[in-house]
Amino acid sequence: MVAGLGDPNRLDGSFEEEPQRAGPAPATPATVGTPAAPQASEQPKSKAPIYGGEKDPNARLSVNFGDDKHDFGRARQGEILEHTFELESTGEGPVRIRQASPTCGCVVGGLEVEDAEGEYAPYKMGAPVEPGKKVRLTAKLNTTSKRNKTTVRINVYTNDPIGLTQLTLSAQIEPFIQATPAFVNLGDIKEGAVKTQVIDIRTARGEKVKLEDDPRNKIQVPPGMEVALEPVQADEQGRSDHWRATISVGEGAKEGPLGYQLRLVTDVQMPDAAEKIEKGLPSFYTVTAAVNGRVLGVLSFTPQFLSMGLVRPGQRVPRHVKVISHDPQFDLSNVTVEVQGEKGQELAWAEYFTYSVKPAQGLNNAVDITLQLEGLPDGADGSFRGVMVIHTGHERKPDLNVRFSGVCRSGVTRPISTGGR
Repeated sequence: MVAGLGDPNRLDGSFEEEPQRAGPAPATPATVGTPAAPQASEQPKSKAPIYGGEKDPNARLSVNFGDDKHDFGRARQGEILEHTFELESTGEGPVRIRQASPTCGCVVGGLEVEDAEGEYAPYKMGAPVEPGKKVRLTAKLNTTSKRNKTTVRINVYTNDPIGLTQLTLSAQIEPFIQATPAFVNLGDIKEGAVKTQVIDIRTARGEKVKLEDDPRNKIQVPPGMEVALEPVQADEQGRSDHWRATISVGEGAKEGPLGYQLRLVTDVQMPDAAEKIEKGLPSFYTVTAAVNGRVLGVLSFTPQFLSMGLVRPGQRVPRHVKVISHDPQFDLSNVTVEVQGEKGQELAWAEYFTYSVKPAQGLNNAVDITLQLEGLPDGADGSFRGVMVIHTGHERKPDLNVRFSGVCRSGVTRPISTGGR
């Protein structure tokens, strides 16, 4: 909340008159020579009115049609945009403004009211704005963290019977600098293969800049990934309005998910740099791009875990695993399977588990393996955990371990789904 535009300790943002101090009130023309007021014990005092809290049917705060909205048009990210709204007290009674509350990214710079001479002076919240007098509200829109079409609002609360006057600022924000694409999906990367993606980086209005890794937010490049940053047609100082970041993933990449965020900082400061520096915030324009993918080993399998769920005695439950070979020189057709307990422990009801292996439809050098619970004996009750060990025969990945678990309840009578994995 902006200082002076509402009391943050009150939920409604209103203002109360100062409580009376103990002791006699100072003499005024209205009180000199008049009898003392009765004590509080004799007659309860009425609560002091809240400025703007009580509606006045004669008060009205008006703004000309269309003037309640202002569109800055196109603006560059980081600019501080400013506009002054003009309002007027048009009722038969005075208007009292109790709060001007902006939404995120907007700051109300101040309120001014027209005095008897037609000059404008700072407005004190809760003070009367006499009929015919105008009010100016200056608002600033900070575009640093905004992009594309942006709209912010300012809610002005008064004693007008309507209670709320809403003002709107909008702008089409173009980034100072942007990366294309801003999100890179490298997809599946086979072991030994190399995948490359070029990210194009340009300033929106052709400003020449230098780019480097953001020193405030160093991000470790994953093993097997290389990032090459170079300007296109740089000037003598090495600055350019067009840069390229080349992302390559290849030898040394670890099997599994791959994620990285390219975060670069320019040598151009934002318009509100001084304020950001004072707050310890980054003051230079930055540009980011996210990179992800998956590095495949010589063999891959899905899913990594099988849940048999809640079963009853005698219920048959199949679960399936697909194994794919990414090594064109290796044949998967000779795989075997062994079912055993976890961590060397005995598998409960081991004799009731069977498996089958068959070629996967629509895929070359891939197999579907089915682990089937054939139906536990009557009276079986309890949990079971195990590992299906797939013996592939590949020298670099001879075994694939797929964990599974489930619970048997002899008293279960409701239907239970046996499909899925």
